[in-house]
Amino acid sequence: MEHTKGKWEVVLPKNPDLRQIEDRLICVRVGDEKIHIAEVFQYQNHKHREANGVAIANAKLIAASPLLYEACEEAFKALDTYEPCVAEKARILLKKAIAAATH
Repeated sequence: MEHTKGKWEVVLPKNPDLRQIEDRLICVRVGDEKIHIAEVFQYQNHKHREANGVAIANAKLIAASPLLYEACEEAFKALDTYEPCVAEKARILLKKAIAAATH
């Protein structure tokens, strides 16, 4: 089974006051196609700012999944072949994937 192709991105709610359910929804979607991959909810009140930061971090991790998967595939190729150019490609993809998941 294949995953949805394309760059997955996090879309934050337009209204940050968190009063309406749609204002608490963080979407992970595929670029211009507007294909929803996942939805992550934030807490309603502002006492939970730290938990809402965790919700955003979770959405970013979900959005980075295809890149993390690709990086893992390249890392396995590098381990199997021991070719420096393949290892360098894996290293670049792993750094890019980790950055996408954490920033």
